[in-house]
Amino acid sequence: MKTQISSSLFLLLFIHGCGSSTETDSLISQSNSSQNSQNESTSSNDLTQSANLKFLNNVQSFSRGDNIVIDNISGLKWEDQPVIFYGNFNDAESYCENLTIDEISDWRLPNLKEFWYLHDRNQSSPAINIIFQNVENNIYWTSQTVSYIGSEINVWTIDSSDGYDDWSLKTDKHYVRCVSDQNILKDFSFEYINFSRDDQKSIVIDNTNGLMWQDSISSNLMSWSESGEYCNNLTFGGYYDWRLPKIEELFSITNQRLSSIPSINNIFQSVSSEAFWTSTVNNDFVLSDSWNVNFDGGGTDFHGQLNSLAVRCVRDN
Repeated sequence: MKTQISSSLFLLLFIHGCGSSTETDSLISQSNSSQNSQNESTSSNDLTQSANLKFLNNVQSFSRGDNIVIDNISGLKWEDQPVIFYGNFNDAESYCENLTIDEISDWRLPNLKEFWYLHDRNQSSPAINIIFQNVENNIYWTSQTVSYIGSEINVWTIDSSDGYDDWSLKTDKHYVRCVSDQNILKDFSFEYINFSRDDQKSIVIDNTNGLMWQDSISSNLMSWSESGEYCNNLTFGGYYDWRLPKIEELFSITNQRLSSIPSINNIFQSVSSEAFWTSTVNNDFVLSDSWNVNFDGGGTDFHGQLNSLAVRCVRDN
């Protein structure tokens, strides 16, 4: 359920910053991307070059045809038809599998992170780029069944009004936006990131997006303002320019494919199932609410800024 807890407004300014495959125990396959062309047609050579750049914190870049929106960062193609399908999970899967648009027939439901990163949580109603002409401010299906033991009857969903993710039973009825990975960049994925760990410094390095993560988290729970001050004043691993992560950054280290909690990439050693603050204010309700990532399942939520949550700091590498 969405948590909407009112609190006094903190006017704290956080310091923001921008954030092939290797098969070892400590490295996860890379997911490369970038924004490059905003033209209606992007050459395969342009996409290949843009694949070498990070995908986090890039300004979204889209182009569109009649009923298709193309993500110029990943190469994914998104359905955007005037009539939006509505049905249960099985019907949604069948709809995408049988869909043909502009001679493209390899449509499917998007996985959680594909659909999650399509949304922009700095806006709302809808939380999706205005190039999409057909949007319901309501819940949409993903293809991803909840992996957590005892919850496998549920499927991940995302509300396009605010980008909030949740679980639904397969018998529930929601809207559908199909995706096609025809011509997607080779090895591109929002889900798998090239991580490595510096055991001596207790730091995890995101080699895909150029980030460095604190991997010795504080046991103290803090308010939103306290968490920002904590990161800004932190000296750790020989670095002093730490900050509170944005929602897009903190969500990137989650792993919803695990059958047990915490739902975090297994390269991290200092872990907790708590909810962790991000620097992203929830613009959909009141500015005294901020987004957090709950590692008890890997979903996102928002809380009043007076609440006490956990903190994991990040810096630009």
